[in-house]
Amino acid sequence: SRTVAILLEPPPSELPLERVLPMLQQLNREDWLRAYLVSACHTWPAATAAYHPKVLRGLITATADGAEDNTVLTSFLFKSEHYSLRDALNQLEAAAEGNSRASHALCEARVYILCRMGDVRTALEVLLDQ
Repeated sequence: SRTVAILLEPPPSELPLERVLPMLQQLNREDWLRAYLVSACHTWPAATAAYHPKVLRGLITATADGAEDNTVLTSFLFKSEHYSLRDALNQLEAAAEGNSRASHALCEARVYILCRMGDVRTALEVLLDQ
């Protein structure tokens, strides 16, 4: 997390994501790459808008696999406006399908998305199923 903070200190014009991402990808550490992208999306939401759907996919997968705490995913969903609610819900449902541990880990995110879409009835059903 200290490394991420250092990488985020200069403005994106001085140390653009396009330069940082390949370096992190070369290290073959998905957790570092994910942490940097999540932090960059929170720090520079407009400048990183194109990355938000990719970050969301990575967070859903990592949360479903148990590699990431569900609070990181829900925090990202609360703070970001740069993703499709329908796509997010489809990804969450696909990741939870047939996997009770993943379904439980993704429950809060699914409920949040359903409520934002105005489908409170289905959100309550998801909560009751858990």
